Amino acid sequence: MQRSETAVRPRAFGGGLVLAGALLAVAPAGAGDVWLGAGAGQVKPEGVNATVVLGAELRLELGKHFALQPDIGHWQRSETVSGVAVKASDLSFGVTALVLLPAGPVRFFAGAGPSIHHIGGDVDYYGYSVASDSLTRMGVGVLGGLDVGISRTVAFFLAARYDWVSLETDDPDSINQRRIYGGFRLRL
Repeated sequence: MQRSETAVRPRAFGGGLVLAGALLAVAPAGAGDVWLGAGAGQVKPEGVNATVVLGAELRLELGKHFALQPDIGHWQRSETVSGVAVKASDLSFGVTALVLLPAGPVRFFAGAGPSIHHIGGDVDYYGYSVASDSLTRMGVGVLGGLDVGISRTVAFFLAARYDWVSLETDDPDSINQRRIYGGFRLRL
């Protein structure tokens, strides 16, 4: 990755954190359930081979048809060829506004929201670091999926998500990514 002068955007990062904090502070005032979810799946970032993504989320329901969902995700991919090891990673934080559509034991959901991605890259030559760089980018993600109720307090979920990590069209550091993942939610 090439170092960009606009790689770290303190105002955008701080603004994203303030937005997430404000949404978390307001969300419990709604009359809905709180669910804690964890899952795994596959992510395909631009310019990087597909790899495993791990994630966790907290769904704060604001009534029967709306929810806010703060989430955290992480993926890392390494490749080694002829003694040269290349590693790319992303640690993301986001808040998604969701529309919930109940249909019996299945509940469909769709939404969008902002995210912050800390993207890193390293190059090693036979164990010696040759180059290392990281940058923080704001992004926007859209997702859709379904929850399947297993009991009153446990649900299985499947979801698909696309993140536009840099909205600058000529930015060589953009690393848009698509994810397909699943996991379980526990009602708190």
